Parts: sequence; C-alpha cells; structure tokens
Amino acid sequence: MREALRARFGELPPAEVWRETAAGTAQDLGAGPESVKGIEELVRRVMRYESRFRADGLLPPEGRVTTTVAYDYGRAVNLARWGLSARFCTPHEAEQATVHAGALSKPAYRSWEEYSAGYILGRVLRFDDEEYGPYYETALDAHRLLAQSEGSPWRNIPSR
Repeated sequence: MREALRARFGELPPAEVWRETAAGTAQDLGAGPESVKGIEELVRRVMRYESRFRADGLLPPEGRVTTTVAYDYGRAVNLARWGLSARFCTPHEAEQATVHAGALSKPAYRSWEEYSAGYILGRVLRFDDEEYGPYYETALDAHRLLAQSEGSPWRNIPSR
C-alpha cells in the first residue's frame, strides 16, 4: 500500500496516511473491525522494525523495505530442499524450483542488501514479535557478514 501511494503521489506518504489507507482498503474489501485493527498495527510494526533496521545499519538512513517477497521465495527454496531431503523430488527438480524462486525475486530488489532487508522483515514479522531476539540477531549477523566480507557472494556476484 505504501508503494502504491508513493507511485500515485510521487513521494512517500506520511505514516498516518499509509496506515489509514491500508486500514480503509481492508475495510472496503469487507474486513471486520479486528482485521482492520490488525492492519493498522501491522503498519506500525513495520515502521518500528524499519527504524531499528536503520539504527542497526541494515537499511540506509532514509531506507525502507518495499516488499517482503524475499522471505516468501526463501521459504520456497527451503521447501524445495525439504522435498529433496524427503525424496519427494529429484535434485534437478529442486534445483529448478530454486532457480525459479531466484528469478521471481530479482525484479523486486536492486541489490543483495535490499533483498536481505526484505527477507529479514518477512522473517521477523512472522517469528520475532518485536523481541529483536535470535530471529533478528542471526539474520542481522548474516547480513553484516555478507555485506562486509571480501569473499562474499554479495561482493562477487551481481544481484541482477
């Protein structure tokens, strides 16, 4: 919703406009009062996480996460791995699923760092409950390692 508002008006919407538009759209689509409240709280949570991401260097000072599809595609890759381990697919089929997930995620991100921030936001929204515990800390550590290490794929393989 925030990106749709940005595209429509040419600038990022104020937080209140984003929250109210998301909640209003959910209500217009038939969501009940509890779901509408949930949408409003989700927008607030995303904003708090992004603030923390900026403080921790996961996002640049004015950065934001535009999509969390990286988390979804990451889960798809895990599912392919589990399917291979359980012998529900061949190595070739698992590889095809992994490559396909990567291809789907490419247009959504301009860099490995953006991909990582999207993945981490999806992960913490699912598991962390604003504790900034192991689900956040381990992902942040991996992000920093990949961003700073000379031998990192992020420094040696183009993201696009």
